[in-house]
Amino acid sequence: MIINLLLFSFFAVFIVIGADIFLNKNLENMERILTNPTDIIGKIDNTELTVIVLIFIIFSSVSTNLIANYVPTQNILLNIMPMKLNLKTSGFIIAILGFIIGIFWLPLLSQIGILAFVDTFGAFFGPLFGIMVIDFYLIKKTNLDNKDIFSTERNSLYFYSNGWHIKAIYSLFLGFIFAAATIWNESFMNFHSFSWIIGAFISSLTYYLLASK
Repeated sequence: MIINLLLFSFFAVFIVIGADIFLNKNLENMERILTNPTDIIGKIDNTELTVIVLIFIIFSSVSTNLIANYVPTQNILLNIMPMKLNLKTSGFIIAILGFIIGIFWLPLLSQIGILAFVDTFGAFFGPLFGIMVIDFYLIKKTNLDNKDIFSTERNSLYFYSNGWHIKAIYSLFLGFIFAAATIWNESFMNFHSFSWIIGAFISSLTYYLLASK
């Protein structure tokens, strides 16, 4: 995966910069680099090439959404209601919800600030990631008791305080506050792109200081 990521990143940068230089015929004027495939192919203005590229874009979009959106969502639904849902019914639910959201995204949802809500919800995952990594590698020393992970017994290893890990929850919300501040506080909006990393760092540091004692 690392090699694939490096090769993909190299070719993406190589093609984007190369296309811009080729189309503009100017090595010095790089004020607006074309990064969108549709913009690049639009500049070339070739019907046959446009059709071929659009086919590849469709396959790329479908495969990306299948792996990144459809499969995780289906797994979540199946784990929430394993007795009522199966692969077919969960697939229908995802398709219907996706169709409804797709219809109302531009005319309604994007107009009422849904992106800010999505970014705020996503701000939880950075702190959550930081806590999980620190807990597994530094606190638990990569040792897990698989028997106790799903146990509800009070004397089990992961029962903590009536089933709640107070230190982890405190660290999670503290990191979330810092991450969400880059979304809602105008003074910190310049750090919006780093909200995930900021939240992960704050939560992981806080959790390590609390849990290592």
